[in-house]
Amino acid sequence: MAEIKNSFLRSKMNKDLDDRLIPNGEYRDAQNISVGKSEEDDIGSLEPILGNAIDGTQSIRNSSVATVNTIIAIGSTTVTLSANPGPGYGANVGMALVAGGITYGYIKSRNALVLTLVQALTAAIPASTVLTFTIPNLKVIGYFSDEGGSRIITFLTDYNDTASASSPVYAPSEGVGSNHFIRIGDRTIVSGNFLNFSQNAFITGVSLIENLLFWTDNRNQPRKINLELADNSYYDSENTISVAKYNPYDPIQLVKKTISTGATSTNNIITLAAENTAIKLGMDLISTNAGSPVISPTQYLYVEAIAATAPFTVTLNANPTVDIVVGDELVFIDSTMTGEDISPFFNGVAMPGTSNWPGDPDYLQDRFVRFSYRFQFDDGEYSTMAPFTQITYIPKQKGYFLGSGGATATPKDEDDAYRSTVVEFMENGVQNIDLIIPLPDTGSAIASKNKYKISNIDILYKESDALAVKVVDTILASSLSGNDSTTYTYEYQSRKPYKVLPEAQTTRVYDTVPVRAFSQETAGNRIIYGNFQDKHTSPEALNYNVAVGDKALTSEITNWIEYPNSTLKQNRNYQVGFVLADKWGRQSTVVLSTVDEGLTDGIFFGGSTIYVPYNASTSDVRNWFGDALKVLVNAGVGTETKKFSSGIPGLYATPTNSSGYNSFSAGTPPLIVSDTSYSFTLGATFQAIPVVGSYLRGQYIDFVEVTNVTNDGAVPPRYTITTTGRVNESYLQTKLVDPDRKFAYTLNNPLGWYSYKVVVRQQEQDYYNVYLPGILNDYPTQKANPDIPFPLGEANKTANIVLINDNINKIPRDLNEVGPEQKQFRSSVQLFGRVENNSAVTNRQYYPGIKTDTAVNIATSADSNMEYAQLSSTTTIGNPPGGQDNLYQIDTKPLIARLSTANAIGSLSNVMRPYLAIYETEPQESLLDIFWETTQTGLIADLNSAVAVDFSGPVDFEAIVWDGKEDDNTGVPLTNLFYPVNSSSAPLPATTATMTVSSSSFDGQSTDNRTADFTLVQITAAGADQYKYRIDSATLFDFDKESSVTDVFTFSIILTSTATPALFPPTTITKTYALENITPCFWDGSACYAGTALPDVNASVDDTTNIITRNAVNGSFANNTTDLFYSLDTATVSAGFFTITATGSSGGQIDKLSNTPIGTYDLTVTVKDAYSGTLGNFGGGSITKSMTQKIIVGPTPLNTEAKSGPLLGCVTKGVFNTGGFTNGQSMPNVNGTDAFSAFYIVATDYVGVPSFVIPQGAGTTTFTPTATDTSIGSKYYHRLGTGAVTQGTLVLSLNMSQTFTNQGSGLSLVGSVSGFTTWRIYRRANASSAWALVTDINNETTADPGVITSTAVSTFDAGTPFTGYAQTVYAFNQTGEYLITATSNTGQAAVQADAPISWVDSNDLYFSTCVVENGADKTDGGSPRTYKYNLTNSTNGYTCVTPSFSTGFAQTPYANYVTEFYTTTALNVVKIPATPFFYGFVTDSLTSEPFSTLKYSAKFNATTGVKISSGLTSFTTPQNPCSGDRFALGCAGSSISCAHITISGSNNTY
Repeated sequence: MAEIKNSFLRSKMNKDLDDRLIPNGEYRDAQNISVGKSEEDDIGSLEPILGNAIDGTQSIRNSSVATVNTIIAIGSTTVTLSANPGPGYGANVGMALVAGGITYGYIKSRNALVLTLVQALTAAIPASTVLTFTIPNLKVIGYFSDEGGSRIITFLTDYNDTASASSPVYAPSEGVGSNHFIRIGDRTIVSGNFLNFSQNAFITGVSLIENLLFWTDNRNQPRKINLELADNSYYDSENTISVAKYNPYDPIQLVKKTISTGATSTNNIITLAAENTAIKLGMDLISTNAGSPVISPTQYLYVEAIAATAPFTVTLNANPTVDIVVGDELVFIDSTMTGEDISPFFNGVAMPGTSNWPGDPDYLQDRFVRFSYRFQFDDGEYSTMAPFTQITYIPKQKGYFLGSGGATATPKDEDDAYRSTVVEFMENGVQNIDLIIPLPDTGSAIASKNKYKISNIDILYKESDALAVKVVDTILASSLSGNDSTTYTYEYQSRKPYKVLPEAQTTRVYDTVPVRAFSQETAGNRIIYGNFQDKHTSPEALNYNVAVGDKALTSEITNWIEYPNSTLKQNRNYQVGFVLADKWGRQSTVVLSTVDEGLTDGIFFGGSTIYVPYNASTSDVRNWFGDALKVLVNAGVGTETKKFSSGIPGLYATPTNSSGYNSFSAGTPPLIVSDTSYSFTLGATFQAIPVVGSYLRGQYIDFVEVTNVTNDGAVPPRYTITTTGRVNESYLQTKLVDPDRKFAYTLNNPLGWYSYKVVVRQQEQDYYNVYLPGILNDYPTQKANPDIPFPLGEANKTANIVLINDNINKIPRDLNEVGPEQKQFRSSVQLFGRVENNSAVTNRQYYPGIKTDTAVNIATSADSNMEYAQLSSTTTIGNPPGGQDNLYQIDTKPLIARLSTANAIGSLSNVMRPYLAIYETEPQESLLDIFWETTQTGLIADLNSAVAVDFSGPVDFEAIVWDGKEDDNTGVPLTNLFYPVNSSSAPLPATTATMTVSSSSFDGQSTDNRTADFTLVQITAAGADQYKYRIDSATLFDFDKESSVTDVFTFSIILTSTATPALFPPTTITKTYALENITPCFWDGSACYAGTALPDVNASVDDTTNIITRNAVNGSFANNTTDLFYSLDTATVSAGFFTITATGSSGGQIDKLSNTPIGTYDLTVTVKDAYSGTLGNFGGGSITKSMTQKIIVGPTPLNTEAKSGPLLGCVTKGVFNTGGFTNGQSMPNVNGTDAFSAFYIVATDYVGVPSFVIPQGAGTTTFTPTATDTSIGSKYYHRLGTGAVTQGTLVLSLNMSQTFTNQGSGLSLVGSVSGFTTWRIYRRANASSAWALVTDINNETTADPGVITSTAVSTFDAGTPFTGYAQTVYAFNQTGEYLITATSNTGQAAVQADAPISWVDSNDLYFSTCVVENGADKTDGGSPRTYKYNLTNSTNGYTCVTPSFSTGFAQTPYANYVTEFYTTTALNVVKIPATPFFYGFVTDSLTSEPFSTLKYSAKFNATTGVKISSGLTSFTTPQNPCSGDRFALGCAGSSISCAHITISGSNNTY
């Protein structure tokens, strides 16, 4: 045959072309192959790729070992090792301690060789035990094969996040599930909880660029490590591994301050209680006492001298208005911007003076510069730029117009201003700036690359009129060593930048690293992400108001000193917004306020947009430090619940409790803070103290973890909190009057909102100040008889100004659409008067309002009819000026602008001489519709804390007790009554409220509106509860498999003040409560079963399916049965005898296997709700309910219809009735005539049917049924039960009794009575069959002459009357109808009452409820019913020796019908005989068991313990000469008897 040979040299898979068109060298599909590249003739052929074989001798190392030297006692929480464990994973948090198959516990933390356990030991660890440290359920979730480096990198974890993939839960910090590793081969390079891996979030992308390993899992943000640096200690937090780097959110600070207490003063000299080296020359002083201002900035006190030795004194430039006392808090504060012209001291030298400062004194003179910084990290990445400072500008002379000085002071600066039209001293006076750079940790920690891996800090510089960002200097992180503060001060000495940042860095406001990414690839040296979430979803709005007011002159708000000459421009619209950011710089859009209406809180606060008008009244310029925007935040920022599927990040730091705790109580010891602890006395108002595992704000880093909490037990209690670092100084008590609330936080959301900054949009930008030589109100004074007189009546309507120099350009003429000869022009520039000359030698502030003045005409003085010669002559100072005096340099023919004025401005001609006046031009509208960042930034945790503490409106509700359960009906209160309360816990009753409710969909993709499920009720009736609120149910609830997510309700209650005026703006308080699951229960059809045990169940060995179905309901009001999962206890399942249907319509059905032995079984049946439909997987919050179920497995029970009890009761004795017998008994005539009785168990009663023949002795008799036969001595016919035998084993107790009453006289007087009854038992299959004698279960019949029972009672029996009893028992297991005939005769009796009485009880052999002996019911009352027997030792044949060797228990008291013995009363362990398998046995007389004289012997199976045939069909003495295979033989004395034993007895209590 022809050979087809293909070559695949092109190594290309082609799925596009038809098979017939695929060119040689390509292939359609292939798996696990490679293309041969040898130089042989098989080049291009396909070769299989070798796979991996399992090496049974090796395993992934997920364990390590170590030894303990001494015994570790029960109750210990620590274990000390003798040496470091190894190899493998070591001994890390969450690992299990295992030895000898015993798991002793799990590691909570480790310090060298000392391990702290999650829980105390419950078993001692012996000395010298070799412990194995294992990580249960550790799995590989990703790997990368670095062929170039010949290494495999694996990602492993034991955490399995069962929450929705779209709303992941952060891995636990300790215990099982807290182990996460990155390994190269067998070496761990990174480990820790911060990795937050999960087994249901595989690593979906891994890339290696040089030594940088990048990965993503669509659960966390993309990460990166440097394989050269990774050593299992270098990377220890999210900060160190995230691709997006830490975002420096705080701007450079330009203020320095220090605080001293315990000082006193005399005049201007302050004596300090202790030296304070941070106080510097020139620093301003302000002070407070008990929180109230004492020395304000308006006193302008600053330090002139400092004593270097004790006593430590500080000399001020002037005396304070009040003396300083010990209780004062002195704050020395100053701007870090200094200069020779603006500072009292410059470079340590008093000004004016000569300093050796090395910088360029003129470099910043005409520059307006902002500063920022950025970090460079260990792998060369740069952070985003921190917010820039405001312009570092303080004008020379600090912006004041100064005179010439001396006794003849003149307004020199003002004169210069209108003459030159510029203000020369407005040049920048700043020369030296201390740039105080905030650090995320101490300088020393950064130098050691401890947390943030920062290698350098760039000092950035940007001029106001330039786009470029430049680098002034680069600071090596290593140079910060020894700096234990969280700031670095860089002294900028007016140096030029040395490089310019690329344009891409200039516009980089945040990193574009995705929040989460599903895929990752590389192209060249670039990382490419796909299928990603690129940003967080911003809040729709925040609740805040905006106002404008004077700068706050406090030590906390320092813009008055940090930027002393900055103020808010008036006559502008400002829109204020917030930008939120996560820790890595991913920003929100600008978030505006929900507030539309304003409110007054000292000053008016509007919404997010506010108009700032010109001031309308005189202010004290000396004491006015400028205006500022003020933001009143009414509610927490960024508090929306985290929902990754919707992009809502939640908060990075969430308060553990919304109320916080109060750390101040009058008269208690002060707060104490060290680097590792924090002690305080708990106040009485708020008491949600920190707990272990929570976090507090840190002093050196953002947050520190709480590792221990103790209290001294005193009243009030004093707590000591141990932390991983120093707590923030904000935790120190500073308020001496009000409670000081603090908060602890939960940090389990690294991508949550972390910081904020305030941004402002203001588009009215450039404008000019027009410095004028006065404003002439009306026209100038003309000479007498002018050529052209000015119009009259123009005062306060028209003004004239002289335009010279730069003012010509500031108020330009409109030159569009003008003619060639036109000499007069208008100007479209609108003017606002700011300073007016109000006399010849003075001026004052002018308040223009919103109206403008307009230059309606600009022309030369000649064209304005104001030529010098046309005006009245000049005059000397002190006299009314002339027209030539009104207008500055009118003789030079300047341009004159005639203004149409809205209001009077300037001086009239009779007083007008040139003096400085100022107009402000209307601003230009910028086309840049953007928000500008401010220096107002901070952590959201701090802002929200301040909101909670300081907000005067509602911050919370009174303690709400949530009681929302799934078993609530509609209209049921789910909470107690509650008021809203303010930050001091005072109730706010004057409110109204609306409520919306939401919950998450199970997949986290959407939010469901649940408002209709609840009702917010407000009490309106007068009384103590008036105006309180309550939440009621408005629907029925059901806690199902999704409820842990979908039934977590977020209640947003919007409170509105009803007071006039409103006490607070509409405020939203959010509460989250979860539906409470109610324990399911087993249901009897109308109610839950009570107690711990379900009703006992009897089951036959023949039963298999549906022994019993135990239905359950899930605890809801509607008793729903959905999402339930049934199970049996482990022991039952392991035994393999019973199963239960776990779910579905047959859930709870218990089935028995066919091989289940007879016995009693105690099962534990468990139902668990919130079943998710996947085996073993339950929704969160599921609850189990377990109850015991006793199942008694035995012979098939007799059907109830065959029992005599329901019809006749348990008949225990004969009762004489002269009127006849209706109770199932029969009595012969006393005259000795036989009485025939028939007792029948039939399917259909004979009454009402024709006569028929039944057996009687050896013959028959005709039986005509009647309802009642009352004739003594006649034939008696009694029905036992109501139906035939359909199942089980029937036991017939054939009874007779005879009473000797000693009645009669004469010939009837006898000394004894006697009687007998002959019994025969017949069976037929049904009414169509013939009756026949039946064989019992021991293979014995009642053949002719039948079984005879007899009685004999004589006068020798004690007492009269006296009763004798006789009884025999038969058992049958054939179904059908039964007939018992009795022929009874009175042997001797004097009276009819002493004749014998016969009756029959029919019952269940194994579950009998009627055991008759001697006129009493001896039925056992236990469950199961058991009877104790004494047994002989096992023999090789029937035995009648006295049984005393052992004890056994049986279900029946009839020894001849015992089928097996059990070792316990529970009847669950069968007694197995030893060889040769024969027992003799009798019921125990000592425990009053019935029939303790009825001794029998039988053979039992050596394997099952069940009674079996002896295998003997004939016997010789002494075993009894009888034939037939019997299953049990009775004892007559000490000899075996083939007779059916009858029992006789007496009872003198009759």
